[in-house]
Amino acid sequence: MNVTLRVGKRSDKRGLANPNFITHKRDAFGLAMSGGIEAEHPIADVIQQYLRSGMAKIGYNIDSRSSQYTLTGSLEKTGYHFKPGMMSITDTLWTKINLKLVNNKTGKSVWHEDIVSYGKAETSSLLIAPTMSKAFNNSLISLVHKVQTSGAFYKSMN
Repeated sequence: MNVTLRVGKRSDKRGLANPNFITHKRDAFGLAMSGGIEAEHPIADVIQQYLRSGMAKIGYNIDSRSSQYTLTGSLEKTGYHFKPGMMSITDTLWTKINLKLVNNKTGKSVWHEDIVSYGKAETSSLLIAPTMSKAFNNSLISLVHKVQTSGAFYKSMN
């Protein structure tokens, strides 16, 4: 693929003081508790790294000095819910991001989309952090896959 793409910074529009915050901890009834689940790095930066890696894997020349396009966006929301079962709990984390692709030559937006991605993880333990980490990872993999397979995204560059 001969398209050069710069993956720009993501802004975080969730209005939170802590950019690493993913979601509140929940009790056995699904009610928010004090404290929360956090990533090691700001969520917007993690999303940027996933997109950069994912687009490179399918053949885009990423972050060259003379990129034809820039992919930017904003993190709008993150959320979490769980579904208790007889022997396990399924945690689902969702991420909503607004993405925009800009033609660097014209400065005009050629594609934009609000994408909501979901990541699930199942556990039989009451320890939420390891399961939430897996659900968060799965949510970001889903996000990248949605961009990679978007016909409108592909068409906007061809």
